Amino acid sequence: MLRWKTICWASFTTACMRKTPEKFLGLASAYAERQMMHHFAQGLYPDSGIYIFADKCLRKNPINDSQLESYCNDKLLALKTIANPSFRESIKSHLTNIDTSISKMLKIDIKATDIVTKFFDFYGTKHMHASAMLLMAQAIGRISMKQLLFTQSIEMAHFGSSIHNKILDNSSEASWLHMFLGDNGMILGGDYMISNASIECCRINSLPLIQLLCLIIQNIAKGSILSLKGEGISEVLMNYCALCFYKTASIMANGCQGIAYLANSDTKISYDYGKHIGMALSVASDIKDYLNGKLKYNSFPVLFAANTHPSIHKLIQEKQENLAKELIADANGINWAKKLAIHHIEAAIEAANQFESPKELVALAASISNSL
Repeated sequence: MLRWKTICWASFTTACMRKTPEKFLGLASAYAERQMMHHFAQGLYPDSGIYIFADKCLRKNPINDSQLESYCNDKLLALKTIANPSFRESIKSHLTNIDTSISKMLKIDIKATDIVTKFFDFYGTKHMHASAMLLMAQAIGRISMKQLLFTQSIEMAHFGSSIHNKILDNSSEASWLHMFLGDNGMILGGDYMISNASIECCRINSLPLIQLLCLIIQNIAKGSILSLKGEGISEVLMNYCALCFYKTASIMANGCQGIAYLANSDTKISYDYGKHIGMALSVASDIKDYLNGKLKYNSFPVLFAANTHPSIHKLIQEKQENLAKELIADANGINWAKKLAIHHIEAAIEAANQFESPKELVALAASISNSL
């Protein structure tokens, strides 16, 4: 029976191809696009890969506290030797064009957007997302116009979410924005950037890529409201990893995945590369904030140290930061955070090496070690 069904289906498809090939290919293309949209929907939730390394740090095997500092120093030294600072040279003109294009698009006769434009020019972009995506396109083949448009839309969405994040930030650049815009202006400014990112993405005329951008925006919002509460340190750290994925790693992972989709390349490898780059950047940001005197409850060094010193959270709430820092140092929180970031950097390099031309992608991943 199954054999007859196969023969009938083969006969039907052959007839369709002979009589109406354009219509048949159109249906096949639509089906393939629907399947790809279903595949992209899997990126809605973090996979187990983001939890494994945090769990390794929690178990402290095979490295113990006495060996940890030398282990991190040796690993970071090795990474810094391959972190070629000129890895962006081949895409420098594209990055400049993206910045110029975004600045021009924002220059309209509205006070709030004019101030956001000035902030964009002042703040610039760290170019980490755009660099990863363009270098990914380069490693797969040639950079296409659609890949440039998608990269630009992701860069705009990232900048919009950065404006939202600065609402509760006390840094000087955030204070500058607050002074001119206030909370409402910053919310609307971020929304304006994200809405324009959506418009740019629509210009590509690809439903799967629009879905990817929607996933990214949804994940950023989800990360902003996710609670780190849990029963025991293991569950808390798992929630921390999920938060990092939603707020930081998702935009990098799905951005790289979209680039691979446009090039008809392996989206899984690209997704894994971006995911680990995003996770490493998130942990590196926690370390930087701590070294700059910012003690945040939801940072990895604090959460990890709370496993042995549960009173840390109360000390932070009571503004007893010096005592809290002593407990974090006692628990070796910073070095365990470095180890977590190193794991993700090495995983990103492993993914990059599966491409034919991985040199720049490897250098970008290794460059994160400079901030650890």
